[in-house]
Amino acid sequence: FHFRERLEHQFDTYDPSQGFALLWLDLDHFKQINDRHGHLVGDGLLKSVASRLKSTLRAGDVVGRLGGDEFAILQVGVDREDLADNLARRILQNIRRPHDVLGHCLHTEASIGVALAPHHGQTPEQLFACADMALYRAKSMGRGVHAVYAPGSVDAHPATNPLRAELQEAVDRGELVLHYQPIIDLREGKVSSFESLMRWKHPSRGMIAPSEFIPIAEETRLIVRMGSWALKQACTDAMDWPADTKVAVNLSAVQIECCDVYEVVTAALSETGLAPQRLQLEITETVLMRDQTRTQEVLRKLHDLGVLITLDDFGTCFATLNYLRSFPFKKIKIDRSFVRDIPEHHDCVAIVKSVADLARELNMRSVAEGVETSASLMAVRAAGYDEAQGFYFSPPVRASGIKRAVKQCTLRLAALDSVSADKAAKGDKKRG
Repeated sequence: FHFRERLEHQFDTYDPSQGFALLWLDLDHFKQINDRHGHLVGDGLLKSVASRLKSTLRAGDVVGRLGGDEFAILQVGVDREDLADNLARRILQNIRRPHDVLGHCLHTEASIGVALAPHHGQTPEQLFACADMALYRAKSMGRGVHAVYAPGSVDAHPATNPLRAELQEAVDRGELVLHYQPIIDLREGKVSSFESLMRWKHPSRGMIAPSEFIPIAEETRLIVRMGSWALKQACTDAMDWPADTKVAVNLSAVQIECCDVYEVVTAALSETGLAPQRLQLEITETVLMRDQTRTQEVLRKLHDLGVLITLDDFGTCFATLNYLRSFPFKKIKIDRSFVRDIPEHHDCVAIVKSVADLARELNMRSVAEGVETSASLMAVRAAGYDEAQGFYFSPPVRASGIKRAVKQCTLRLAALDSVSADKAAKGDKKRG
């Protein structure tokens, strides 16, 4: 079946107890990618997007290409808007991840319009019309978002996800908190900094993971306000730490796009009294792809101020190598997947070591993220990493648990050094 025929069949065999949803997806700024890289790369990106759509859907759901850069998804067995909302959010999240196409690292976003049957349409034509109107509204909201069709109002709320509705209130009520994970200086044998990680302490659901609410915050641009709060709070907390301990804060692409990051950073430093040299800003290549000229200018000004800029999740995209020459990075943090897979995949050892060597040649510090076992720690140590971070040392903790986390890290390092010393002594004894 072609997609439209499959949709007609769904209406013909409609079961009142089983609704379904139509999601109309349009890639944002696809023409720019075609113009810049050529149609061959553009076609490769479309295939990559189609593959990710299929991997996101359940058995029984259907995806089809409508032509150009548009796709349609038929989600079966859906009787509530929040179910279609959740699928749309997952799709957007998956599409945002870098696409490796013919040696090019491509970043793209999409807009999605959602309509449900039979509530919004009782024929394929009606349902497509409603999904089209919802798609138009999504694009008018700034692109990179999704909208559910709202009968009689083009200005109705874009989705009915309960978390979306509650996130704004959560920010107002102060339900967001920062947790901190220690980063260890492997040469000095001590905690050198803490990475701040945002958490949502929901009054009834408990602690909500960032993977659930950060995408919503970015879609709605609420991340700008949340990011400014997190930066100031992290600087405030760091003032209670030893003067040689730094704090790392993640910077979103939306923040650079929608606000004056330099002004936000300088205001946070001025209001809290934290020295610029104690602040690290971590960014991924997604940030760099939005507006390279603007991003380069902002990061250069922050670097000149004394703020340390770290490239996070290094190794997830080949094109990242080009950024090392253009942006003022002082640290490279290798993606956790390489470190985590060291015990099972020997090729990861070579990759991990090559990144440490690259950082050293570029006069940058190297950080291994995702250290969860003594084996992975010993591997990154042997590879020559300057710093390490992961659950082997400590999970992220509240500011009140910083001292306890530092003590735990010290004990972990001491225990590992003791084991290493015993092994060395036994080796000397055998050789003797």
